[in-house]
Amino acid sequence: MTGDSAQKPIKHKIIARKSKTLAPKLFTGACEFVTSAFDLDGAPTGELPEIAFWGRSNCGKSSLLNSLVRQKQMARTSRTPGRTQSLNFFCLDNKIMLVDMPGYGFTQGAKLHHKFTQLNQDYIAERRQLRFICLLIDMRRGIMPNDQAVIEHLTQCGIPILFALTKQDAVPKKDHPAILHHITEIASNLPTAHADIFPTSVTKNLGILALQKKIALLL
Repeated sequence: MTGDSAQKPIKHKIIARKSKTLAPKLFTGACEFVTSAFDLDGAPTGELPEIAFWGRSNCGKSSLLNSLVRQKQMARTSRTPGRTQSLNFFCLDNKIMLVDMPGYGFTQGAKLHHKFTQLNQDYIAERRQLRFICLLIDMRRGIMPNDQAVIEHLTQCGIPILFALTKQDAVPKKDHPAILHHITEIASNLPTAHADIFPTSVTKNLGILALQKKIALLL
């Protein structure tokens, strides 16, 4: 899945507009919890393609997942970083699996650490159903060292990355251009990154529809 190192850089663009059009059919279907896996032996055995959502602990990952599937409590949210300790699988419209990965950056006791869990590493390296990872970046903080380490690891493994920025509404508008420029600059040098970048806000319902459409197009 890695790109040709000689290919021209991908031209990245930021998708941040609101739209009155309907969500793609995929996201109008039911989304149901399937299982929590603490190792790959506990993961579903079917052939449905999987899209995984990953990001720093407390970046708003569960909230974004809930917004995408129009359910307030599908993925559990918490004020305590590091609460997700398993791979949580959700079946959307009987067509794809959405996977909530354990966040990186904090242990359950909120102590900073710099290594990914073994579970995440095994999933990335061995899960053949995985199609791409939607990597969530907290827009308040931009790309931090842990994010950069994850990006490098995914690139080395040849895993396609779709960037979604969270908590856009918590950042002053005057700061948006500099943050977005920095992230697009990093993404433009990645052979496995998708060209579009999606700033989102769950509280303001910004970018959710555009991200839904992109995910549907990639399947």
